[in-house]
Amino acid sequence: GDAEHDTPPPPAAAQQQQQQQQEEEEQDEQLDGCEHQSACSDAGTVTSLEDDGDCVSVEDFGEYMDASEYSFSADEEEGTARWYRSHLNVPLWQCGDVSAQLQIHQAVFMLMSWKVDHCVRDNAFGALLGMLTTLFLPEGNHLPPSHYLLKKIMEVRDISSMEWHSCEAGCTGWPPTPKQQWHTHQNDQCPKCNGKRFKKVLGKDVPVRRFWFVAPEDSIEELYPDPAFVKAVLEAKTWRAGIFADSEEFKRLNKAVGGVLRDKHNAVIELGFDFAQPYNFLQHATGFMFMRYCGLPDGGSARLEWHKLVLCIEGPTEPTVTDAFLQPVVQSMLRLAPANPATAGPQLQTPPAAAAAAAAATADKEAATAATAA
Repeated sequence: GDAEHDTPPPPAAAQQQQQQQQEEEEQDEQLDGCEHQSACSDAGTVTSLEDDGDCVSVEDFGEYMDASEYSFSADEEEGTARWYRSHLNVPLWQCGDVSAQLQIHQAVFMLMSWKVDHCVRDNAFGALLGMLTTLFLPEGNHLPPSHYLLKKIMEVRDISSMEWHSCEAGCTGWPPTPKQQWHTHQNDQCPKCNGKRFKKVLGKDVPVRRFWFVAPEDSIEELYPDPAFVKAVLEAKTWRAGIFADSEEFKRLNKAVGGVLRDKHNAVIELGFDFAQPYNFLQHATGFMFMRYCGLPDGGSARLEWHKLVLCIEGPTEPTVTDAFLQPVVQSMLRLAPANPATAGPQLQTPPAAAAAAAAATADKEAATAATAA
């Protein structure tokens, strides 16, 4: 600011937009996004196709900021991510006594959802935001002028927080490591096959094989705000003839886990894993693992929007073994498993046939006891 003035003059809208656009372009040039990692370190649930896939919070890796650490001052500079996060319920614009029906958080969510649904590239999306801000909305509006700022407002987690590494064969996996620390792990190698974690490409450390792990816990948290999904889960736990809980497969699984599947608080999650050729112009095998809830009524288990990505394994070749990739999946499944399988909670309604059989067995036992006593 100018030392001759007590308060520096506020920047013009055009200058502020240009500055935000410049920050976005600099961020796009950094493929790893490490310069902005501190700004994207909190949890988020927004998908960005330009960021190589789903950006989902992974609670096991990376530190979360406690809500008490957010201290917004009254004179917080307008236009920063902190200012937006403290004014999410402010109308998008206001002209005299007339104000927008949308609030800031609603506009941000709608724009980010539209970008993902229509696979809009970052540069085009940034240009659109600039036009909306300067051409179509009233002067003094509060629409964030850049994609980078939108991600900071929504606290989108950087894709690197889900990036694991493995040896070429897939024997050993290494959890997410900030790129700034890669040089300290350049000598990491697999204790089984002696394969290295990094290789040198043009003088830089590059992972031999990468894969991305999305914790099922986070996917479950995304599913349950959907009322239709919750309704399907509840209907699946109400016993009736022909449902999954009446199948031989359910009985086999229930027996294998000590009978806890009839607990209303538990459910069966299916994992599907395979390698595919996503390109029609070259050989490039990419591995995918998805999860879905098993036994949802009316074909609910087949609904694509209720399938969630768990693993994405980078090609171009398939690994020899899958130990490294299954390591975080198994750990996550163990966390989701019932804590005390022997202690069953509220049970599913007993099937009529089983109830009748149990009643007959009890009657026979009582009759035998009475005969013995006589």
